[in-house]
Amino acid sequence: MVTEVVTGERVEVLEEAGEWLRVVVPDHRSHLDPRGYPGWVRDDGLVVENTGWEPAFVVVDENQAALPLGALLGEDEGRAVLPDGRPVEVGAGVLR
Repeated sequence: MVTEVVTGERVEVLEEAGEWLRVVVPDHRSHLDPRGYPGWVRDDGLVVENTGWEPAFVVVDENQAALPLGALLGEDEGRAVLPDGRPVEVGAGVLR
């Protein structure tokens, strides 16, 4: 692995090849592709399609959920939630 797409980032699927998807990450500009940073992910690595989801928090420190720094989380009734709506406990002081 050279880079990773973190929880909550939007990707656009360009192609399917078996269990792999060729994607771009539009929010990460790259000279490699004008649409965004290109790469391949396993099809089971993209868990949810949620066009109405908006991030409310970013993970800024190590956490009990083992989410990577920069992961984006939503908010539901004051709780941090994953893009699929499941609540996630990360611990105190790790969200901005």
